[in-house]
Amino acid sequence: MKENYVRILETDVAVLGAGTSGLCAAIEAAREGMQVVLIEGSDRLGGIMSVCQGMPLGCGYPCQKSVGGIFKEYIDSLMAQDPPAAWIRLLPDSAYGWDVYYNQDIAMAKFYQMLEDAGVHLILRAYTGEVMMDKDEVAGIEYHDVLGTSLLKAKVYIDCTGNGDIAARAGVPYEVGDEQGHMMAGTLTFIMANVDTDAAFPTQDKECHNFQADELVESGAIPEGIKTIYYTRNANPGQVFFNWAMAREVDGLDPESILQGSNKARKYILALADYLRKNVPAFKNAYLDGIGPLVGIRDTRRFEGMYYLTEQDLMSRKKFPGSGIVCCDNVFDEAGRGADGAVTHDSIVTVKNSDYYQIPFETLVPRKIRNLMFAGRIMSADARAMTSSRGMASCMIMGQATGAASVMAIHNHTAVQEVSPAEVVKKLQQLGVAGLGDEAL
Repeated sequence: MKENYVRILETDVAVLGAGTSGLCAAIEAAREGMQVVLIEGSDRLGGIMSVCQGMPLGCGYPCQKSVGGIFKEYIDSLMAQDPPAAWIRLLPDSAYGWDVYYNQDIAMAKFYQMLEDAGVHLILRAYTGEVMMDKDEVAGIEYHDVLGTSLLKAKVYIDCTGNGDIAARAGVPYEVGDEQGHMMAGTLTFIMANVDTDAAFPTQDKECHNFQADELVESGAIPEGIKTIYYTRNANPGQVFFNWAMAREVDGLDPESILQGSNKARKYILALADYLRKNVPAFKNAYLDGIGPLVGIRDTRRFEGMYYLTEQDLMSRKKFPGSGIVCCDNVFDEAGRGADGAVTHDSIVTVKNSDYYQIPFETLVPRKIRNLMFAGRIMSADARAMTSSRGMASCMIMGQATGAASVMAIHNHTAVQEVSPAEVVKKLQQLGVAGLGDEAL
């Protein structure tokens, strides 16, 4: 620990990472009267929502009903704009179900407003560093910005960093990737504008379209494994969104690997854009209008929690009446693990929209560290279960649950492991989260 810090901040709740889970954790804790500091390493909120322009917000409508809570509040407020800034759609592939696409600028502005209204102290462009431990508690976290090194001290810490940087430095055991250590491929998203969207969606469905780019594979411009081109309608007129440019064997914990994968994917995008303009009439006058800065990372660390969610839990649509904090029916969304890994979207339920599983609160709580929780794709789950439960809507409710639980731990002067899961469920139900306890969705 340094003797001289630029500043020392003391707060009730520290949330690290301002993706969808971190935003909701911070907002919930602050709304309940806590002093909250939210630290984000980048210069923007939203995580994948802002980095991957056009990424739809999925997993919020199991059985075609909203999961509720902050997710519903947020989407309802965007749809209530004049003109609307968000739209709910049903994708044609029955494995996907409903999702939300939105005007990105308005969606991010709404999050800023929610943080301001709740009184959250937001710090951007600040990177977390050393985690100081005092026996089985986090005593403080160093963070670094252009001013130098500062110290953040809190009563409860919530790790929403995506890679679980805080939990890892605090010593929480974790797994990486699947049984062989393979992580899913990264994908660089992009948007094409000035598209004839009526012609771009030639099938009965008007939201998404697939086609095979065999010519690009034969020319060597793209690899065989990504020759199926997939795009969807974007929020702005004349735009389509591509979640396609996949780079395999990217180590999401290695910045150089991420950069190398991004450079590969960027070349694929340029080749595809040129091909579309020359060969597909709908794209004759189109142009690139927004490539993500780096490939999106789907999975890295998953931490040991008080409960370990498994593929079998999901397949059996397991319910946790006394501790389930979010319900979900998302597909097992595997994206190219290893050099030759398949891209699969396997449905959880036999008949789509007929049932769902629940994620228990204990997947967000480490076994030993008394004042630390985590939320998002770093939850305690096996690799296969994580591919379904990592959807942004699920992460939003996970974050809201940890925010509510942090308040309980502080008010009751208890460790987070001693917070009653049933009380967390009860609180979330009061906040409008649906499909919890014994109440059917």
